[in-house]
This record gives sequence, C-alpha cells and structure tokens, in this order.
Amino acid sequence: MKNSDYLLNRVFLLALFFLLLNDFFLKAVSPSFLSGKLSDLWGIIVFVFFFTFLFGNRLKTVIFLSTALLFCWWKSALSTGFIDSWNQLFGFYPIQRTIDYTDLFCLVILVPAYFYKPVKIGCMHQQMVVPVLLLGAFAIAATSKAKNPGVYSNTRTYNLQESFKIKEVSFMEFLEYLSLSNLKAEKNTNAAPPEKPGDYHYYTLYNFEIADSFIIETMHIAVREKNGNLKLLIQDVTLFEPPEQTDKEVKEELLELFYDFFAIGE
Repeated sequence: MKNSDYLLNRVFLLALFFLLLNDFFLKAVSPSFLSGKLSDLWGIIVFVFFFTFLFGNRLKTVIFLSTALLFCWWKSALSTGFIDSWNQLFGFYPIQRTIDYTDLFCLVILVPAYFYKPVKIGCMHQQMVVPVLLLGAFAIAATSKAKNPGVYSNTRTYNLQESFKIKEVSFMEFLEYLSLSNLKAEKNTNAAPPEKPGDYHYYTLYNFEIADSFIIETMHIAVREKNGNLKLLIQDVTLFEPPEQTDKEVKEELLELFYDFFAIGE
C-alpha cells in the first residue's frame, strides 16, 4: 500500500468534502449540536489520514494515539492558555474552540478508521496528491480558526475592577442565567481555584453584544456566593470596535448597562 492511498481513497475524500461543507456552509446556515459533532467526526478522519500520509504507515499507531490525546487536551480547559498565547502572538490568524466534553465521544471514529485499509480510487492519478494535500491542510487549519470578528480588527481592553451584589441569586442560578442568555463562559484556569466555600470563581465570557451598544470580545469576571447573595466582580472588558469616547465615559456606560444586564442591585 502506498502512502498516497491515505489521501486518494473514498473515506478521506468524503470526510474532507463534508468537513469543508459543514464548516463553511452548514454551520453558518443552521448552527446546531449536530453540525458541531459532525465537524469533529469528519475532522478526526481527515487529521489522522493526513498525518499518516505525511509520516508513513509505520507511525500509524503513534499518530492515532497522539490524535486521541491531542483531541482530549484541545477540548478541555487545559488548552485555554495555549489558545490565548497563540492569539496574542498571531492575531492575524486567531484560533478558538468550545469546551464540550461530550465531543470526546467522537473519538470512537478512530477505531474503524484505524482498521480501514485505504484503497486509491481508480480515477485518482498520482498528480492529485499535491492539490488534495493542500486542500486537507487548509481544512485542518480552517476548522479551528476563530469565527469572532473582534480578533481580526480593532479592539480595546478596559480595566473595570468593579464589584456588585446580585440579591437572592445562587452561584448555580447565575451560571444558568449565562447559559440561558447564550453566553459562552469558560473557567479561567490562569486564576487561583477556590479553596473553600465563599471563594471567588473566575470565568471568561466570550463574544456577545450588550444593549446594541457594545460588542464584547472577552470579559473577565469573578463570582462568589455568600449569605444567599452573589457578589460579581467585573475585572476587565475587551470591546470590538470601541467607540470614540474617553475611557472614563466608556467605563461608566458599560457599568450602567451591566446593572440591567445582570439584574444587579446594590
């Protein structure tokens, strides 16, 4: 079996086609739980066949095991620091992912993919290796590229460090509110974890609009529950296309909006 068989077989070519179709069309037209899972399934197949072609069949087992470990790391909070560092250094090509441990189920596709014996399609000539290889590299890179417009353009970070009380709201109710508001929230692994009840929990919120006034790229918050109330500390906010106002004016307007947005009471 030739290495080129890993690129010029039906399974790889179908996976590559559906990965590109899903990432560039289906996700935009009809984003859903299913489209995300399909992207991971097709992506895993493309990834392992692509690198088995590059490094040879002798390293097939290593490639498949490494892919499983890499996927677990990528889908966990452990990769957040790497992603943040990458986006700071290579802002022209930012990356992102959603932490969702149910995605790990997609790794089952590695079992049939490992035992599959690729056979080159008869009409695929050897000259097709290079264009298929380049298309595969593009699909792998594109599937993790950040869809957030903020990272491509002008952003500005405002340090707020303001704390408020949310009356008669528990920590779990607050997280549920974020979920119901379709806010993407990730635990901030760079902050110290809570050691006892009542300590702060640190989160980063991503990509949302508030009151049609500001598009927020990232927002760092800390929350803690005490005596049946919640204390919310808004640390900083990074805005996409910040308004032509002074920092003081923007901060004051943001804080007023957050009162209503989080139903905060003094």
